[in-house]
Amino acid sequence: MRRKTLKSHDQSVFTEEMLTSLARDLKSRRLPMDRQQISDDLVTGLRAIITKDGRVTFHASYTLGESRPFLILGEMGKISLTQARELTKTIKALAANGINVQEGLHERLIRELLTKGVKWRPT
Repeated sequence: MRRKTLKSHDQSVFTEEMLTSLARDLKSRRLPMDRQQISDDLVTGLRAIITKDGRVTFHASYTLGESRPFLILGEMGKISLTQARELTKTIKALAANGINVQEGLHERLIRELLTKGVKWRPT
């Protein structure tokens, strides 16, 4: 199916209730598409992706040199819209200072797991 993007200039439209409603409509097939991507009007770079199974995930995009990478922030319910907005602002501020938040993330995660005594091996 063709992907469509909903873009609104009404800042009040990007709410958790609206995202939940869209997720419900996609899951029930009331909307004839596989996924919906919505950009936040309050924080540039934040978007929500809603899939046909009803999952809503927040993503932050940022500019680092010539590239425009994105980072998956988490699934709605585990992270709030307010938290996603704050994280996106932080990620963009770090990137503006030349810091790539994804660089070394894997190594930092393994180090954190080891300090907590969690044994982890790649599969």
